Amino acid sequence: MGEYEPLPVYPGTRRDVALIVGESTPFGAVRQAVESVKVPILRGFRLFDLYRGEQVGPGRKSLALAFEYRSETGTLTDKEVEKAHGRIKKALIDALECEIREAER
Repeated sequence: MGEYEPLPVYPGTRRDVALIVGESTPFGAVRQAVESVKVPILRGFRLFDLYRGEQVGPGRKSLALAFEYRSETGTLTDKEVEKAHGRIKKALIDALECEIREAER
């Protein structure tokens, strides 16, 4: 039987981002850029949409990512989440030379 993880005490929050990258950019490069930042409140992220088409142009693709943030010590403020999320977006831009479009909340 597998290990279990207790339910979180404090609520989490999600931020979505769409990256416009070159067609040849692998998801591994995205993962590496995110993991290089070492954001303690980031609980995980996942790809939830891949788009290729005229809205992003030839030779490019859009990767939509969902980031989950949560603290083990208290409820996060918007300011804390935005600071962490900003660090991740900067790392993505620096590593991938991508264009970022955030989904409205």
